[in-house]
Amino acid sequence: MPPSWQALARAKRQTITNQIPPSWRIDEPPYSESSSSAADRPTAPTDTEHQQQNITGTYPHQFLTPREIEITENDVLDSLNLIHSGHWTCVEVTRAFCHRASLAHQLTNCLHELCLEQAIMDATHLDSYFEQHGTPIGPLHGMLVSLADCYHVKGMQTSLGYVEWIGAVEGAEAGLQSEVVKGLKELGAICFCKTAVPQALLGIQCTNNIVGRVLNPFNRRLSSGGSSGGEGALVSQHGSMVGMGSDRGGGVRITSSYNGLYGLRPSTGRISHQGVRTSMDGQDTILPVVGPIARSISTLRLIMQSLLGAQPWLHDPLVLELPWRTQQEAEILSIINSPAHDPSSIKQLCFGMLRTDGLSVPQPPVQRALRMAASALIKKGHRIIEWDPPTHVQAYQVALTTFLSDGGKDVHKTLATSGEPMTESVRLLYGAAPVAETTSSSIMATNKQKRDFQVAYLKYWMSTSAVSGTGRPVDAIISPVSTSPATRTTGNLVDGHCIWVDVLDYTSVVIPVTSVDKDLDALDMATQGGNPLDREVREDFDIGIYEGLPVGLQVVGQRLQEEKALALAELLVHALETL
Repeated sequence: MPPSWQALARAKRQTITNQIPPSWRIDEPPYSESSSSAADRPTAPTDTEHQQQNITGTYPHQFLTPREIEITENDVLDSLNLIHSGHWTCVEVTRAFCHRASLAHQLTNCLHELCLEQAIMDATHLDSYFEQHGTPIGPLHGMLVSLADCYHVKGMQTSLGYVEWIGAVEGAEAGLQSEVVKGLKELGAICFCKTAVPQALLGIQCTNNIVGRVLNPFNRRLSSGGSSGGEGALVSQHGSMVGMGSDRGGGVRITSSYNGLYGLRPSTGRISHQGVRTSMDGQDTILPVVGPIARSISTLRLIMQSLLGAQPWLHDPLVLELPWRTQQEAEILSIINSPAHDPSSIKQLCFGMLRTDGLSVPQPPVQRALRMAASALIKKGHRIIEWDPPTHVQAYQVALTTFLSDGGKDVHKTLATSGEPMTESVRLLYGAAPVAETTSSSIMATNKQKRDFQVAYLKYWMSTSAVSGTGRPVDAIISPVSTSPATRTTGNLVDGHCIWVDVLDYTSVVIPVTSVDKDLDALDMATQGGNPLDREVREDFDIGIYEGLPVGLQVVGQRLQEEKALALAELLVHALETL
């Protein structure tokens, strides 16, 4: 008789624990009321442990050496310069990040695999190369990169959050690697761990039956977001230099916002998605994309420049031959660097301010972040107009129809094999049993609806040249990422603030803007809408729980404008620093 799904999941959790050296294990990790299950708690929590919900800042320092703190909390580009100049070794840096990643997992359930031995071997190879040649092997030489558990990495499993796929290494193709993983390694990166994703890679929560709930490091009663929640929890705890996530409905962006990080959702065709596992493979109406998550825009830029410099279109027929365009950045960066005392040197830009997705009004901290962004840009001499595009409800309808097009067959079939139950997020989408699949004519109708929405949206965007005050259409849109700073680990609020970007296939960069403040973010009942979803969002808001959480926004550019979007996001970051 094959083992039960519970036994498989329990064995996998033990395997992850065994990958952590005994000297790195925390004897009694502080309990969180959102931990995966009571059976997994090592002991009953003390009052102090129960209250330890924020494990960011200096909290992890008690488990680390001063040298490990120095290495893991240094700016990524500075660290790479120290490695590339021979001041730091890859082995030392790798050990420090592996230690930090192991702590992050014990505190937030964020890992599915930690490959310490292979990482040290890779680091040793890089150090030997540097010693022999006196130069790094590539621009990412020594960069520690974590990957969501949808990427194939040689020697690592790929579960996609399914118990059924524990142990899956693609059978005879055990050496299979995602194209982007090959590129990262060839550029000198060390891919050292796989991070948790929600069951079937679906949902704005990050919950599966393998490790349970992935917790938010700023408040472990809350979620780290999805679908790249393991990446968000890990990177925000300095457990990785950069994380590679996946985004088909907000997976990179929601995670980045919830964890106070920077994230990039590029347009399809810019970075290879070849060899990355996904649910409903072959559904092409809304395609998933690969995207980086980091603690700075400069790190996002380095990843993009490096991957595109390797000419991925030579290995993936779906990648466009579109090298990194420095000229797109140059004009915006010159504005950032212009002398503050010389107004004539500042070229005026215009941003569209999107305040709601048409489904619900964001909670007070998100509304305040929007006001802060507008004030900061106006203070710098730029213009803001209210963004009033074709209703985003159309995008939500396209997405929902698309994700339900197979009637849930793909997910239900995989779950039935192991017998594992659906997580709440997946159940809300697919129900208790499969339903009839969508007909081909219905799929064609959805594709036309999507195309019509894209055409109408572009027409509206171009029309803003008449009101922008610059003679050009708006340069970018500033929008919420989510209705809330984060969701409870058991919550499943519907959120349309990300999906419109995926339907349009626009470029989006997430930046942290502020944090929740009980004195500034009181709920104003008069500003909230009256529909059922608005009431749900309003009832979910608890300033006592959300206090101190990071609040992010997204800067949205048109298709394939990654260079410009990153530069505009950086401009906004600099502007916010002057408030």
